[in-house]
Amino acid sequence: MGAMAQSAQPLLGWDLRYHREDDAVVLDGLTRDFELRLDSSAPEQLMLFLSLLDGSRSTSRAAEEAELPAGVAAELVDSLFEHGVAVDVSSRPAPDLSPSEFVAACRRMYPPLKHRLFSHPLWSALTQGTARRGLFMGWLIENYHFIDGVNDRLALAAAACTDAKIRPFFVKHYIEEWDHSAFFLKSLASFGVPRKVATETRPLPSTLAALNHMRRCARRDPLEYAACSGFLESTGEDRDKAHLFFDRLTAHYAADKPQAVKPLADHVRLDEAYQHNTVVEDICAQIDRISVARASAALGAAALLVETLELWSTDILRSYDSDEFVLRIGLQGHRPALAAGGSTAAVVAK
Repeated sequence: MGAMAQSAQPLLGWDLRYHREDDAVVLDGLTRDFELRLDSSAPEQLMLFLSLLDGSRSTSRAAEEAELPAGVAAELVDSLFEHGVAVDVSSRPAPDLSPSEFVAACRRMYPPLKHRLFSHPLWSALTQGTARRGLFMGWLIENYHFIDGVNDRLALAAAACTDAKIRPFFVKHYIEEWDHSAFFLKSLASFGVPRKVATETRPLPSTLAALNHMRRCARRDPLEYAACSGFLESTGEDRDKAHLFFDRLTAHYAADKPQAVKPLADHVRLDEAYQHNTVVEDICAQIDRISVARASAALGAAALLVETLELWSTDILRSYDSDEFVLRIGLQGHRPALAAGGSTAAVVAK
């Protein structure tokens, strides 16, 4: 297929990533079980070539721009086509998607993204009980800030939505969600952090980054926000896994006060009762057709949200990994630090 590959216009899958390792380029999939290692004497040219596979140029032209031998380029593109991580966009115009096709794409994408996020060391440590008490409490208070952030992100989604058919769904969702941070405040209070103290703390910048990403999606396109919201709500679909996670948190961090974690499980049950896991279906049902460009942007927004949540998880891990829990109050720097007489406050979780 070499000649055909040279004239093709390859477009890499949105979830395909690549990086250099010494004299090789390694490709892997964000949402699929795929890895390809390419040993090369010219890894920089190979990296440049891959960056040019955006569907706007032929393989031969991309090879010429990257100064990569045509035969090497064609062989690589053949391999990408064979593994299903690239498509040829030269043969046919991309048709619009039906709402059901977009929903199906989301539902295919969410499970591997959930698996990736919850395989992060933070979540593994919490599940296994190897996370120190300060880290558990940091995770809890940052989740409080994230859930309370619905008043920043979902309120904006409703206000910024210009589609009269979609806006009522955002309004309804907001009415049902605006006070859900109370579940986390109740849990925090059980661990010795009163409501007044918790509400005066400052979230990590990475917590704000996740919220700001969703606010940006809300301003750009309600479909982008719906795709992100659909991912967040889909994490509650695995009911057994969610409740098993809470059971383990109770065993590891609240064995003497099992009711302390119960509000978190109650929150999941309430979302289940509201059927928030159908947000993507509800929004898409109000749309006739979805252009490929619009669908691509929405799916990309959801993928970027997950990457942001991974960085958020890393930030929680490195900011709170301590036996002592330090509240972020006042004007201290990005990282909390114990400072006698300063603006920080240490709380030992009960």
